[in-house]
Amino acid sequence: MKEILNSSTTNIYELEKVLSHYSYGDSLKYKAAVFLIKNIPSQYSRKFIDYNMFSAVFDSLNFYDSTHQNKLKKEINVLAKSFHLKRLWKNMENQKNEFNLYDFTSQQDISTIKSEYIIENIEYAFKAWQLPWAKHLSFEDFCNYILPYRYGAEELQPWRAVYFEEFKWVIDSAKGEKDPVKVCAIINNHIKAKYTFAYNSGLKNISNSIRPLDLLKGKVLSTCADQNAIAMLAMRSIGIPVCHIVIPQWGDRSMGHDISAVLDTNGKWIDFLGGEFNPGKNIIRNKVPKAYIKHFALQKTSLPFNVDSTFEIPAILKNKRYEDITSSIVPVTDVHINFNIKDKSKIGYLCVFNNQDWIPVDYAKIRNSRAVFKDMGRGIVYLPATYSSGEIIPAGNPFLLDSLGKVKLFFSSSKTENVILDRKYPYNKRLIEMSAVTIGGRFQGANRKDFKDAADLYVIKKLPPQYPVKEKIKPASYRYVRYVFPPSEILQGGITNIGFYKKEGNKTVRLNGEYLSSTEVKPGQYKVLFGDSTSYIDDLKFVPGMEKMSFDGYILVDKSEGNLWIGMDFLQKERINAIGYMPRNDLNGIYEGQTYELFYWQNKWNSLGIKVANDKKIKFENVPKNSLLLLKNIYHGNEHRIFKYVNNKQIWF
Repeated sequence: MKEILNSSTTNIYELEKVLSHYSYGDSLKYKAAVFLIKNIPSQYSRKFIDYNMFSAVFDSLNFYDSTHQNKLKKEINVLAKSFHLKRLWKNMENQKNEFNLYDFTSQQDISTIKSEYIIENIEYAFKAWQLPWAKHLSFEDFCNYILPYRYGAEELQPWRAVYFEEFKWVIDSAKGEKDPVKVCAIINNHIKAKYTFAYNSGLKNISNSIRPLDLLKGKVLSTCADQNAIAMLAMRSIGIPVCHIVIPQWGDRSMGHDISAVLDTNGKWIDFLGGEFNPGKNIIRNKVPKAYIKHFALQKTSLPFNVDSTFEIPAILKNKRYEDITSSIVPVTDVHINFNIKDKSKIGYLCVFNNQDWIPVDYAKIRNSRAVFKDMGRGIVYLPATYSSGEIIPAGNPFLLDSLGKVKLFFSSSKTENVILDRKYPYNKRLIEMSAVTIGGRFQGANRKDFKDAADLYVIKKLPPQYPVKEKIKPASYRYVRYVFPPSEILQGGITNIGFYKKEGNKTVRLNGEYLSSTEVKPGQYKVLFGDSTSYIDDLKFVPGMEKMSFDGYILVDKSEGNLWIGMDFLQKERINAIGYMPRNDLNGIYEGQTYELFYWQNKWNSLGIKVANDKKIKFENVPKNSLLLLKNIYHGNEHRIFKYVNNKQIWF
């Protein structure tokens, strides 16, 4: 404690005031103060230069909720609020030309924290500890899961009293209840009802740093880190023991995830996601190699405490507050590895592939070239490695830890085969959903501008492929053409690259003209639908069920009964013999004219050649059997996924 107080320099008086305040009273509160102060070093805030402008956005969202939320259906309000947030953020950026989301300073808590802040935090935490569902907690659990005064790297802001008042209704609602898991679900249901998940790229950049009172005002969550933030603040304010769980890297895709967990009366963690999934109902959609509790208190089992200060540590494992909790989240297996190393590395790593590189997610001490990695998530491909000078150094064959916990090595055989590939990244549910919204869409021709004589040229009757579609039709002459969107609850513009074609000699050419549309569609939408864009990003949304509103190219309309359309006036009759379109997709298929390169792993990624596709599939010869493979489009896209070729199929990992 003396060492910490001395390091505080100019702020030592504030910390001593806290200790003095509790010196002659409740000994547990004094111990709580000691716990907080002992763990203050390395706690910090990100202080954004333009944060007050961000705060104005939350004020506007608060006003929006007070005037709109109860007037709209839940699913409509989610989209409407998302668009409103987008417009507010854009206006804010326009007001300040040099607006910079990365313009912030780091402020160390030990140098800036005030005694009043710590004392209020302690007083309200103890008040929460006395509630029926918290009384059973040990002092250690109280300190770890209720007492902490911050959730992330947010600016210090007195929040305990405000949050206690905001959520104290649960004291009556859960009267007689002693199970913290059930009370957690009650509060999370309230958050679900009041909060909107509205992704915003700008808001994402200040995620994990939003002021607590702004989270209350805005009632908008833009990332899973925001969902964890509101869960941590709300639950802890009312005595629910929760922790922040970090999945630093998925095992089957890029990025990671943040979730929360509540401690039940038997000392077991039950994971949930703030404002979305209740305890016991949480859905983890991807493979988890490792999950860590991110504590407020320093963890002596973390890697930085097990090596000397000069030891080089990969970024993900540098955190001194991580505790492994993987076995509470997913089925796990201990993995024994023989390291093939020439150097004298004392620490080995298991890495997963993040679409671009191998990323270390766990460590173990190497003894006599062997290491045991505890509690590894299953169904994932791992690579043993060491780490030096910022580089991953492979130290063995990659292997699949299958769903039963068995290790299956990848080794490149001397035998080869030819492979025929149709994608560089696996299909996902989102892709199918975006294609499905085109079913029922109609291509029509007419000779009256009001389309009262419209005739169907082609109707989409089944799920289209993830490629440009060109359908021959019975030739017919029309001046006006259109695409009529199918009836839909929420129609997300799942089509693009719409075209009408005629025959010129031996060629089929695309017809051009002046754009037309139903009144709900703005001219800015035409390029999205008739253009060459094929991304499944939601450039266009038609949302029924509310008053007509428009937000930066998004359209909300009062109904969608097959009366939304976009079209073209050729200015004269044209003889049409084909229509074309493409469902919005992720561009991860094989496309004619695109250039691809296939790699296999043997100590590194080794090229098997570069080819230009002339079809929807591409063939590579002389591929070593049993290899771990990776296909890249060398000019486009950043989603690439490792796979194995088995029985003429790509098996993705």
